[in-house]
Amino acid sequence: MQAISRAVSSIRSAGLLLGLAFALGTVSAHEPAAAGSEATPPPATAGVPAAQPPSAAHDHAGHDHSAHSHRISGADVKDAPKVIQPAPAVAEDPEESGRRYFSDLEVVDQDGKRLRFFSDVLKGRVVVINFVFTNCQDACPMMTRKLIQTRAMMPETMRDQVWFVSISVDPERDTPAALKEFAARNGVKEGEPWLFLTGTAANMKYIVSRFGQYTAEVEDHSTLMIAGNVRTRHWLKVLPMVPPPGIAQQLRDLVEEG
Repeated sequence: MQAISRAVSSIRSAGLLLGLAFALGTVSAHEPAAAGSEATPPPATAGVPAAQPPSAAHDHAGHDHSAHSHRISGADVKDAPKVIQPAPAVAEDPEESGRRYFSDLEVVDQDGKRLRFFSDVLKGRVVVINFVFTNCQDACPMMTRKLIQTRAMMPETMRDQVWFVSISVDPERDTPAALKEFAARNGVKEGEPWLFLTGTAANMKYIVSRFGQYTAEVEDHSTLMIAGNVRTRHWLKVLPMVPPPGIAQQLRDLVEEG
C-alpha cells in the first residue's frame, strides 16, 4: 500500500491550494468574474515603483579619518537616504482565497440545479475531481467505474465525506440530461455525493483551466484525477494508472486531516 501511495504525487499549496497552477500546467492568473457571469480577465494593476539606490559616496582620497572616527553628524543623518519599508503582509482568509482562485462561476449539475463553483461545490469538502465528456466511449466510462470501485473500498464512516466531481470538458453537448444518463449508464447511483457539472463554454473553460486541464480538443483531455481537502488546502494529483485501493487510501488520508 505504501508503494501505491508513493505513486501519487502530492502537492501542498503555498498561498492557497498551491496557487493551483500547482504544477498541473500553465493556468491564467486572472481574477474570476462575478458569480453567475462568464469569465473575463481583470484590468491590469499598477505596479509599485522600486526605490532608487542612493548616489555614489563622495571621494575620500586624502581625507583624515582619524579626526572623526565612528562619529555621525546631524547633517549626515539628515542627508542620509530614506529607506522605504514595505507594508506588512495581511493574511488572506483561506476561504476567500479559494473563492478568488477557483471562482464562483455558475455551473449546472446533472439534475439541472444551478450552483456556484467554489461556494456550492468545493467549499469545506474533501473532493476527487475528474474530467469527462458524455460521448466518450472508452476512457471516461473506465475512469467513472474506477471511481465507483474506489468509493466502495472506503470505510462506510468515510464514504459520504468525500464528494466526487466530474467536470464536463464538452459543455456545448453535455447537457444536464446527457450527464444524468451518462452517470446512470456507468453505474453511479442516485443520491450519492457525486456531481456531474456543465455550464457555459466560457465558464467551463475557465474552471477546467484552474486545474491545468483545459485542451482545445475534447478527445485530448487528460485522465488525471485531482483530489483535495479544501479545508486544509492539501491537493494531490492522482495518476490514472493508480488502482482503486490506492486512490481510496489517498482519500482516507485527506479525510483524516479534518
